[in-house]
Amino acid sequence: MCYLISVAVTQPGVDVKSHFYAHDLRAAESTNPTVHEVLGTLGVYDITDHGCSCSLQAYPQGDGDALQEETLRRRYAKKGWSDAKIERAISSSSRAAASSPPSARIRFLSALKALCESGATVRVLVHDYSGRFDEERFRLGSPLRVSVAVLSQRPFAHDAVITVHS
Repeated sequence: MCYLISVAVTQPGVDVKSHFYAHDLRAAESTNPTVHEVLGTLGVYDITDHGCSCSLQAYPQGDGDALQEETLRRRYAKKGWSDAKIERAISSSSRAAASSPPSARIRFLSALKALCESGATVRVLVHDYSGRFDEERFRLGSPLRVSVAVLSQRPFAHDAVITVHS
């Protein structure tokens, strides 16, 4: 149904809600019983972008830019466009993509990195809910310890407490 990423931050004086808000994300106190059992009852937040965490979990597979560029080239060639016109269109598309705001996943990773670099202990739990966020119970796998750099290279592990470090 929907991913929800819960985060526990252990560092006195950190305003977790404001920290994630500064990265254009929302932090609401978690209400899930399993999350509270493993991450604690205080300072545990569900981090969302527009109500869920699906866009934070989303991970582009392969070389998306090159694939998109090749798809556009074929589409424009089928329309009978000249090579010069195709190159101008591809260049324009690339400039527009470069100037677009960072994805929710990139903003989330940036927020985690900043927390880790400030000395906070950050634990993350990702679950793909099939029922209500505040009721669903689930089993957890072995805990993991992962750097922010490794997190940025692949999808987050599900149903395991991930201790994030810089």
